[in-house]
Amino acid sequence: VCAMALQGKLIGAGIGYFLAGPLGAVLGGLVGHWTRDAHVDAAAQLREAQRAHDPRVRQQQHEIYFVANLVGILTSMMRADGQVQREEVRAIRSFFRDRLGYRGESEEIVRELIKQFLKQRVNIDALCRDVAKKADYATRLLLVQCLYDIAMADAHFHPREKEVFDR
Repeated sequence: VCAMALQGKLIGAGIGYFLAGPLGAVLGGLVGHWTRDAHVDAAAQLREAQRAHDPRVRQQQHEIYFVANLVGILTSMMRADGQVQREEVRAIRSFFRDRLGYRGESEEIVRELIKQFLKQRVNIDALCRDVAKKADYATRLLLVQCLYDIAMADAHFHPREKEVFDR
């Protein structure tokens, strides 16, 4: 079972990377992770829904990419000073749980995204441009507040954290 789960993640990450680059690899790996315990072939269902241009699937994809962009930006702040603190991870999870209302599976998705983004470097400028286009003012303000919470989690605003904050 463990080998099958790993295989699903690797296949999903490979396909995602081929289709959308590093962010696609993260999302593909997550899709592979989620489908390992499915009783039906979720990948086949997803392909079928995409072929039918199901607006619900498109909406879910947009939401996942948007959340992934947010997590990518937030993990960039966590990594800025060279150390990832538990308090910083808690600040991100609190942002999604307390401010955005994420619970259950949605929290698990955020947790997995954090793990994946901590393993790789991201193009924060591209992520910020995408969030700026897709987020309303209130969401952008929440993001800025969360970035500040992460930067101050260790009670010190490091100069590299300020650089990320300014970007």
